Amino acid sequence: MDASSAPNVTRLHADGAFALDKSLWYNLSLIVLIVLGSVGNGLCFYAVVRYKFLRTVPNFHVTSLAVSDLFVCVLVLPLTVYNGLRTGEWNLGGFMCHLWPFFASVGSLSCKLTLCVISVDRYLSIAAPVKYLKYRKPRIALAVITATWLAVFVTSSPLISLTSRYRGSECFPTETIFDIRATLAVCLFVLPTCVLVVVNVGTARAIWKINRPRRIGPGRNPDAPGIGNVPAPNQRDVQASVLKMQQKRSETPGCSTHRSTPIRYPAGLEADDATMANIPGPSSSKEPQRVASSAAVAAVTVHVNRRQQRDTDPRPNQQPRIEDILAARRKTSFAVIAVVVGSYIVCWLPFFSIILYSKQHPEVYQTPVAPWPLVASRWLGFLNSTINPIIYASMKRDYKRAMKMMLRCRRA
Repeated sequence: MDASSAPNVTRLHADGAFALDKSLWYNLSLIVLIVLGSVGNGLCFYAVVRYKFLRTVPNFHVTSLAVSDLFVCVLVLPLTVYNGLRTGEWNLGGFMCHLWPFFASVGSLSCKLTLCVISVDRYLSIAAPVKYLKYRKPRIALAVITATWLAVFVTSSPLISLTSRYRGSECFPTETIFDIRATLAVCLFVLPTCVLVVVNVGTARAIWKINRPRRIGPGRNPDAPGIGNVPAPNQRDVQASVLKMQQKRSETPGCSTHRSTPIRYPAGLEADDATMANIPGPSSSKEPQRVASSAAVAAVTVHVNRRQQRDTDPRPNQQPRIEDILAARRKTSFAVIAVVVGSYIVCWLPFFSIILYSKQHPEVYQTPVAPWPLVASRWLGFLNSTINPIIYASMKRDYKRAMKMMLRCRRA
């Protein structure tokens, strides 16, 4: 993504060295990336503009990331292809010669900073949702995006005059290109990557703490049977409590011990429960106290057993709880960010590793052509700008819905 691979082509062929960045198949693959990346990122941007249900704070940041990738596909990659296919002088003039590394820095830095903003936004929305809610507004999100892009342009502006030189209809890098690229490798990759790793690990821990099973009381097993993770009462304890209640009722002044006591079934227990459990009613027994006690015990037992079966063995057609839905949404949103960040690290790690290695071993660039590992790793970095729209369309439900509606030419 720089002008370092633009030496004289005639000298390269005269030396007989193989230049991967000058090969036809390599540049054709870059053209494929240009088409796929431009279409994919353009659709992501257009979807947010067209459909109102996509205009949320997270999607605003995703749109900013799509603009960064679109910047690379539209401005950086075409200049790279031109430099690879040209067989003579640089015909685009000195202005474009100086702007090429500037465009490359803007596309790369904006992508990294936007990923950091997305990761921090997701972490705060999960770790401190109540406090962060008053700041998570569309206006504030747009202000953050604007400030990010201003910082990118200001940071990249010195590269216009420091990294490339135009002389004699030829565009070639300056002598300080190695020091500048090593500094950029640290500032544009190492530091943002550390921030991304720390923030996303914190987000994963926050999600795990929120979604983990709750324990009630010391030593309770959340998977144990019971009502609301509370252990079911012992039948002996239930029987003792009912007998004590009946004894107090029989000792109450003015109450006859020979009158049948009506059975009060627990809340939620229907009359059929006693019938199904073969519990005699109060009018069908000749021993009121004993029958009432046994009936109450059986009624409580049936009620508790039903609650246990409902809580521990939910039916397949039972509607999911709102807590489960929110937990699934938190996991899905974090999975999208984790995949995007992971693909970014995998795609750009080889390129910046070679840049840092070449700083300690300058002999790498003493060959007449650009080293093929550098060219291949740079292609892998360009690939990252193409796969992000595929990740959104395949993992984000709202983007998938918008893509289907656009393909069918439907309005929201």
